[in-house]
Amino acid sequence: MKENIPESSAQTGRRIKDLQDPIDDNLPPEVDVLNALALRVEHADGQLTKFDIVKITNALEQSTLAIGRVLDDETQGFINELCSQVVQALTDDMSESEIIEVDDIDLQVEMTLMLNQQAELAKAYIQRHALRC
Repeated sequence: MKENIPESSAQTGRRIKDLQDPIDDNLPPEVDVLNALALRVEHADGQLTKFDIVKITNALEQSTLAIGRVLDDETQGFINELCSQVVQALTDDMSESEIIEVDDIDLQVEMTLMLNQQAELAKAYIQRHALRC
């Protein structure tokens, strides 16, 4: 018989927030969804937006194609793992303000790529960023 334990107000608030602001569909399952949901991104113009893992995924996919790799299931799985590592590092280093600058996200992506011995992919990622500016 399952015991019915009432949820705390914090749990209820978190559950309601998840329903109102769901981005967990975009996050790999091993990412701390609650911390990622709390992240806000500050752009160069001062605008604040909600963190969106899809932007990192898309950038890594474009960079992968730029170096001539195929986006098969294995490569997509590797990109998802890289994204998980980036989000985990960002949320681990998150200050109480829960605001991170776009440049810090780019730096974390580059560091994650280098730690995973993906220098060629990191170079393509950096070049992609340079072309945007």
